[in-house]
Amino acid sequence: MAEARSILRDAIEFVAHAHATVSDPELQKKWLSKNNDKAALKAFKEAFEWHKTQGLFKGLDELHRTWKKLSEAGSHASIDALVDRFVPITSDGHIEFRLNYTGVEDTKLWAKSLFSMLLTCFTMEQTFFGDYQQRLKLDDQLVRMRTEFGKYKEKVRRTLIAHFKVEPPGGIFPPPKPTIYSL
Repeated sequence: MAEARSILRDAIEFVAHAHATVSDPELQKKWLSKNNDKAALKAFKEAFEWHKTQGLFKGLDELHRTWKKLSEAGSHASIDALVDRFVPITSDGHIEFRLNYTGVEDTKLWAKSLFSMLLTCFTMEQTFFGDYQQRLKLDDQLVRMRTEFGKYKEKVRRTLIAHFKVEPPGGIFPPPKPTIYSL
């Protein structure tokens, strides 16, 4: 799962790069010429790597939040990356912690994580479709597939909520807007 998170993080960043370059041809030049010389590399870093909130991820708040989460929960050496891999084993009054490399010991956590990734991919696809909507909306089969996928995604969400008895967020504050909702 950690490796999948790392790959998804990279995919989000590629979507952000594509989204930014669609709206600004000058960014396309910076992206394509980054390996030409030091000045070009510096221009690339200024445009794509520095100040990501105001630059690369401008207007992509949801993807940026997920990208930041995945930066910590991916295959980095951090507590967030390891915590869901530890499995407590109790026997004869002793507690032992084992590291489950795959991180799939808890099927509920695995299913929720996988569905959260699916929701992120859905948001990435929506971003691409929005960027190229003038062309892509003419493809009837693609539009039909997107509609079917949206319905299927919501069916899977309801199935997971029922199967794992997931409660909506509670507390004294109103629930957050459910754009990328982790079960």
